[in-house]
Amino acid sequence: MSATSYDQHETKTVYYTPATASKYVNNIFMSPLNIEWISSLICDSLELQPGHILVDMGCGVDPSQGMLDVFQEESGSNSNIKTVCMDAVTFGQSTNYSPYDRIFMKTMIHLLTREERLIAFKGFYKHLAPNNGKLLICRNPDMLEILPFDERTKSFFAKGEHLETLLDDLKHAGFKQIQEKKFTFEYPSGSVTAEDWIYLVQNRLWTVLSKENVNEQQMEDLIDHVRR
Repeated sequence: MSATSYDQHETKTVYYTPATASKYVNNIFMSPLNIEWISSLICDSLELQPGHILVDMGCGVDPSQGMLDVFQEESGSNSNIKTVCMDAVTFGQSTNYSPYDRIFMKTMIHLLTREERLIAFKGFYKHLAPNNGKLLICRNPDMLEILPFDERTKSFFAKGEHLETLLDDLKHAGFKQIQEKKFTFEYPSGSVTAEDWIYLVQNRLWTVLSKENVNEQQMEDLIDHVRR
């Protein structure tokens, strides 16, 4: 098998369900050009074959029913698509849905603690199809290079998971053929504005922008910093 590189569960569910009201759309990470680019990379990497079962962790499988409702609304009435309201750790331990051929985790691995990640990875490895099963992890870009935020807010992004630790966790779970690739998307000049960043900040579309980390006054200061 290959991989390319509990109270918390309740907190994350409560956070993400109201966030769906904003539809998580802006020109930064959800522009048509960006979606087309990353979708092509994902499809090529997954190497899906007819009859394969794909688990989309954080989309088709998610602990937030609000997020699943949005997904179901946008995917229509496709009988081949099923949703499961469950966190990654619990799903990894469940035998109700295995075996599966592909597991896809797009920009959600940072939401798991290292302990949760290890448990989930071990479960994924155990329940992936024995022949050519694949786990594809799509990580966030190096945010510190692109964020127009103040140093205090940037510090929260510096606390994220490190690639070396992630690779070690995969090996510890049993994965052997591990590949890591880096891709860069070039935004057209002027396509991302300060207002796009402010929209993301005001709607607290990232967990690091939660009220626990950024209070109302700090939010105002952050928005002023972005506008400058």
